[in-house]
Amino acid sequence: MTLFDSGELDYFKTISNAILIAWVRSEVQLTIEKLDVIMEKTDSFANAVTEDFFTAFQSDRKWLNKWQKQGKIERLELFVSKLDDHDIKIVSCFDSNYPRSLLDLHRPPVALYYQGDIGIINEKSNQFITVVGSRNFTKYAELCINKILKPVCRLGVGVVSGLAYGIDGVSHQIAVDAEALTVGVIGSGLDRSSFYPMANWSLRTNIIRQGGVVISEYAPGVAPNRYTFPERNRILSALTNVTWVVQAAAKSGTLITADMTRDLGRIVATTPGSILEPTMAGNINLIKDGANIITEPDDIIQLLGLSGHVDTNLYKAKDYNFSNETEKQIYTVLSLEPMLVEDISDKCNLDTTEVSATLTMLELAGMVASVGQNRWVRGN
Repeated sequence: MTLFDSGELDYFKTISNAILIAWVRSEVQLTIEKLDVIMEKTDSFANAVTEDFFTAFQSDRKWLNKWQKQGKIERLELFVSKLDDHDIKIVSCFDSNYPRSLLDLHRPPVALYYQGDIGIINEKSNQFITVVGSRNFTKYAELCINKILKPVCRLGVGVVSGLAYGIDGVSHQIAVDAEALTVGVIGSGLDRSSFYPMANWSLRTNIIRQGGVVISEYAPGVAPNRYTFPERNRILSALTNVTWVVQAAAKSGTLITADMTRDLGRIVATTPGSILEPTMAGNINLIKDGANIITEPDDIIQLLGLSGHVDTNLYKAKDYNFSNETEKQIYTVLSLEPMLVEDISDKCNLDTTEVSATLTMLELAGMVASVGQNRWVRGN
């Protein structure tokens, strides 16, 4: 039984299986299980569509009634037009360039929308690390990710992240600056009007221009909502073998990605921070739960199973010209671990007033940074 005339049937035959699968997924709830049932009963997805799924779903009247809305040809034509207008391509779970690692998910996406080169995910699967963290990151987290991620990106390690505000955007930018490949996974449509967050649109453009890819499970025109981001997170957890949580509070949504990674049997890693810092409480809890620790570039190389060693001497900051011995003394005492002015004063045997004044001068020179609550770290 079919609801289409011969001209409409001919139109369906011109559309690829990948586009048809994605379109049906946007029309009704097409899961990987339903797709398997369909493909068991027909020699092509196009045949299943034009037969209105009667063969596969005679008993599922509710699903069929939703599918049998009138005007499907017009909606398909509009769908294809949107893809063309925004240069969006589609890969289905039956295609060779579909990211193979996603098939380990309990509910892998039946199709993905993408812009850029999706082939890099399979070609360099063991050379990517997923990086996630807080939207409102601290100076400490920023310094850590720059110190650790920059060198490994310069060696060719790629970054997978969510192209969101915060640590996501910082990690993508580090990869772009290092001319490394990067994969952005978003929780909205890829078209400009739906893309979120819009502030990262130019970053998205640079990712694609540099040979990376931006992917989504959602059709053009789909705005982000409370459900799309957890769905996006499962893709982040599955695309690589290692997920690095740079910074997470005790109840951070970032920890959802870590839990999904662990459920897949993949590696969860994090960077330690102060037990007095609430924004690092999630990191501490991950360590208690057995997460691997990343404190230097070589840790990433080892966790990815790559050979070689990161010579951090190649990436040292320039030698600073200190104005006096007090500046040099204070800078030497500082590290990436935040220190109170009082503790700096004790270690240097200096008056707190002198320490505060010197820190201000060092901050103006970019040598140190304040992380709040009267605590300081090295700026590089």
